[in-house]
This record gives sequence, C-alpha cells and structure tokens, in this order.
Amino acid sequence: MKTVSHIISGRELYCIALGSSIYDAIQFMASKNIGAVVIVDNLQTKRLRGIFSERDLMKRVVLEGLDVKTTKIDDVMTKNVAVGNAGEAYDACLETMKKIRSRHLPIVDGEKLIGMVSMRDLMEIKIAEGTEEIKMMNAYIHDMPNSML
Repeated sequence: MKTVSHIISGRELYCIALGSSIYDAIQFMASKNIGAVVIVDNLQTKRLRGIFSERDLMKRVVLEGLDVKTTKIDDVMTKNVAVGNAGEAYDACLETMKKIRSRHLPIVDGEKLIGMVSMRDLMEIKIAEGTEEIKMMNAYIHDMPNSML
C-alpha cells in the first residue's frame, strides 16, 4: 500500500506566506489551477499555519463583502487544520478527509509542510488498485483448471 509521501514525491509544493492578501492567494490559486492553498509562517521554514480554499473564499470573503486586495489571508483562512503524516497509508488520509468533510489535506513531516493531497489524488489510487485487483481475480477465475470447477 502506498504512503502519502510516495504520492506527493516530486510534486511542487504550493503554499503562500502569512500576511499575503486574499487577492494574492486567489491569483496564485488561479495560476496553478488549484482549489486550495496552504498558508505557512514563511516560505523558508514552511510551518503550517492554515489553509485557504474556494469554500473559504465564498463563505468568508464574498458573503462578508471583504476587500480582497486589503484583507489579509490570515483573517479568513481555516486555522485548525487536520493533517496527514508523510508515512501514513493513503487510505488513512482518505478516511481523515471523509471524517472532516474536506477535499484537501496538508501533509507534514514533523512540523514541516511537505505537500498536500486532494480527494481526487487518493480516489485515483483507490480506483487503480481496485482495477488491478479485479484483473487478478478475473485471471484467477479464467485460468482455473476445469477439474476444479
């Protein structure tokens, strides 16, 4: 079974620093075509401080009528963030995401942010593993000697 560190290995880490404007976060998310961005203390240490998603944008910014150019991301990000650990199996992360009803899960190694997985990432792996299992079962059934039927 794959761990989440295998899934995020080689991926670019998308994060922005505390103090950025909401507008900066939106531009960054749009340029990377992502639905959420992790907020870190600074871009050197990358200690997780929060997450900002499209849902946060709609509920905490648009509905509240906030100015995206002057309001800091610190004021609207989700602060108490559930995380996955680098060595966890992907299905444990999937369960965490289902439990907290989130489509994104930051992955940490100790205190350091090392990546993020999406529900899509994990479901693609689950589907691929299920497909492989079906192929193996099908091969077993069709290759079974007639004397065993």
